[in-house]
Amino acid sequence: MKTQIIKPTFLLGFLSAILFCFFGCSSDDNRYGFTPTNPNLALAQKDFEVSKEKGELTVSFESNLPWRIESNDNWIASNLLRGDAGKHTLTITYDKNLALADRVGSLTLKITDDSKEKITIKQDKASLDDTYTHYYVKENGTGDGSSWEQATTLNQALQLALNNNDIIHIAEGIHYPSTHELIPDTADKDKTFLIQANIKLIGGYPKDATAGSKPNPQAQTILSGANQSVHVLTILAQKITGLTVTLENLTVTEGNGDAGASNLTVKGFSVPRDHGAGIIIMESAVTMNNCKVIKNQSGRHAAGIFATQKSTVTITHSVINENVGLNSNSNGGGIFVNNSMMQLSFTDVSFNKAGGVSGGIQTLNNSEINLTNVTVTNNQANSNAGGFYHRGNSKSVVINSYFYNNTATEGGGISTHDGAVLHLINSTLYRNESKKLYGAINNQANNTVYLYNSLLFDNPSTANNNGINPAGTLTVTKSAIQPQLFGEENVVSGSFTAQDLQTANPLQLMPSSAASPIATKGMNGTELMELRNRLGITIPIDVFTSDLNNKSREGSNTMGAYRL
Repeated sequence: MKTQIIKPTFLLGFLSAILFCFFGCSSDDNRYGFTPTNPNLALAQKDFEVSKEKGELTVSFESNLPWRIESNDNWIASNLLRGDAGKHTLTITYDKNLALADRVGSLTLKITDDSKEKITIKQDKASLDDTYTHYYVKENGTGDGSSWEQATTLNQALQLALNNNDIIHIAEGIHYPSTHELIPDTADKDKTFLIQANIKLIGGYPKDATAGSKPNPQAQTILSGANQSVHVLTILAQKITGLTVTLENLTVTEGNGDAGASNLTVKGFSVPRDHGAGIIIMESAVTMNNCKVIKNQSGRHAAGIFATQKSTVTITHSVINENVGLNSNSNGGGIFVNNSMMQLSFTDVSFNKAGGVSGGIQTLNNSEINLTNVTVTNNQANSNAGGFYHRGNSKSVVINSYFYNNTATEGGGISTHDGAVLHLINSTLYRNESKKLYGAINNQANNTVYLYNSLLFDNPSTANNNGINPAGTLTVTKSAIQPQLFGEENVVSGSFTAQDLQTANPLQLMPSSAASPIATKGMNGTELMELRNRLGITIPIDVFTSDLNNKSREGSNTMGAYRL
């Protein structure tokens, strides 16, 4: 058997390699992960207070051993992450604070886990103006939207305005939707102005707007679907307490909804092409002021506005007119509220049409819609409810509102269906007409209508001129239903005739004189306030106790929307 001899030179090399690895690793551990005997960090300053703006500061320190630094917050960063023993100066950068509260962040400078110092930065809170960006839009803008001189298009501004509270200022003119990155292979009919965050759109600025220009509510800022878009405006903004999408001084027109049922998927929403040709609102909070939604059409439902999926919508000083549902099964010509809430005030809903039910306004599926100082006139439905179709366990309070010349086959003015509850206060129904039954209100079985201090006169139908379907629950308090006067809760207290009314202006039916029973047998101010408190009505007292002409009801017992 042969014996193998290990040569000394090989043995020395082998031992050298082992020693190299040991000391090399030991050296690396001493540099970045070790347990030194006497680590020491000395900082000139550890605590800093800075403004809300983006900026940087310097931190000087000395370390007797290798060190490292880590940021504990994503809005703070250091230019260096580690280093050797010695004197050092770090540059610390911090982002602008966009929150409406002060914030505190920190970095940890350490040699080991037992030898470390915390560097703390307290940053001032933002102002409200810091939380949003302003964008500027003109018809043919080609800039980045940062100023009127660099105005962009509305399509581009909406793709940039993704932060809550951003504001888009829009010059007068006609603006058309175009393709959108969230709608692949956008067909012409799917072009829409898509709102994704709780932003504000303000129209009415002059065509030649410059810095400091103010909006004019009378100026025409038109968002047009060119009679091809199935939705002119699509609002898919997450509901956040205290935030809302705001539309102001805008005209939304020429939307053209599909006749057949189909959906477009956008941001996880299944958006129906046959609802909401003017505006579709899904799971969003929206406020509209001084807007017009006019001359939109739909092959099926909601030619004007469709609010659905627990949206909350407030509309003031606006016009919802001349929107048309074309087919015989089209419902909700002007406004359709589905499983949502809407507040309408100082608004006109007129000359809308539906081939099915509800020419003017429709509710469905546990919705709530409240009307204050609203005119609902000249709307038409082929089937039920020319003015207002209140359906599906929905609730409504109608105050100081006027229903005139709405027509339908049944329920010319209003129709209730499937568990709806309606409170009608200080309101008038005049000259609404049905081709068959119930010119004023078709209050069907299993529905409830309360009339307070209201006037129903000359609402003809083929079968009768009384105007109300008695099948549902009806409670009448100090109101007039031709030819009867009512006192407390369904107690007939007298009668009235056409001579007791002033009909020269059909849009302002009122008592003919101070002696008219329509002027003397209604509710007084104290009774109205008691009613307001009992029903939990939250509209301002001065609005509740004034008529549709903003004339105080003080000293008057007038029924209906207008007093002498």
